[in-house]
Amino acid sequence: MLTCSVYNGVAGWLSDDLGLRVDRSDAAGARELLESRGAVGVLVSYPPSRPVLIDYLSEVFAGAEQSREIRASITDDAPPFATPDAQYRQALLDAIRPLQGCGALFLAQFTMSAYLDAVRAAWRGGTIVSALESTLDSLFPQ
Repeated sequence: MLTCSVYNGVAGWLSDDLGLRVDRSDAAGARELLESRGAVGVLVSYPPSRPVLIDYLSEVFAGAEQSREIRASITDDAPPFATPDAQYRQALLDAIRPLQGCGALFLAQFTMSAYLDAVRAAWRGGTIVSALESTLDSLFPQ
């Protein structure tokens, strides 16, 4: 079972309470970010998940003894599923602008993966890590 991004901080508690494995939706992506270099830009489309994710990435980098700058950008009032596709896509592209120059870009919400090709075309930085793709790769290694 995977948590929604805003519940990632309590995945351990959920696992204990439910008696089954509960993984953070951002854990695999965070591990993949350890392979990147430079500042990490984090793209978030659900504002309450921002501090949960930033705290977690800080812990992951500290645990790996990597001193990394983390910058976050939140899409401008374009929640997925409540916003037309074209508007959400444009909001994502607009939100990556302040993150340009980072060594890696982390697409934190699974919903962003539908726009991965557009983000790749617009991103002028290094690595792009998708929470969804990283999770799938970790669950179903090839």
